[in-house]
Amino acid sequence: SVSNISGEVILDDQASLDITFDVAQIDTNYTICVEIAPTSTVASVHTKTVNGFRIQFDQGRSGRLRWHLLRS
Repeated sequence: SVSNISGEVILDDQASLDITFDVAQIDTNYTICVEIAPTSTVASVHTKTVNGFRIQFDQGRSGRLRWHLLRS
């Protein structure tokens, strides 16, 4: 597993987004921090697996999304 990995995606009116890791994690005991701009939105992380996760939004969103994986 790898700690402190991050990514950036440009959204185009999407209500969800699936992220796949380049390196599988050893378990699902990690935290994902999400930042989306330019507007505020409700984003939640669902379906965490060792290979990735899904981000779900309250409605379709466009703009830049950044995510960061933290492992303690």
